[in-house]
Amino acid sequence: MMFGHYPTDMLISLSIFGLALWALLIFRTNIIIVIFSLELLLLANILGFSISAAYLDDIIGEIFGVYILVIAAVETALALSIILSYYRVTGLNYTDNNSLNEDILKDD
Repeated sequence: MMFGHYPTDMLISLSIFGLALWALLIFRTNIIIVIFSLELLLLANILGFSISAAYLDDIIGEIFGVYILVIAAVETALALSIILSYYRVTGLNYTDNNSLNEDILKDD
């Protein structure tokens, strides 16, 4: 067995999952934090599957972990490409802080 005590190791996985779920619920307006939170959710699941596979001496959990890792990579690449194409189409430029401040002041 690679890991130590099973409940303690699963507690680490559950705490990462809880932190990612909290960040997902709190920072819903920032798309980058939402993507990172989804990645952390998936990685916490991978950690839980790996811990269970090591505890039960079975390889199925690690196979699920690799499958989830591939899905997470595809999901991130797709989400970032959608964000990039959206900003190319709309022409938003967030590097110039003065233009952002002028837009905010025009609304008032």
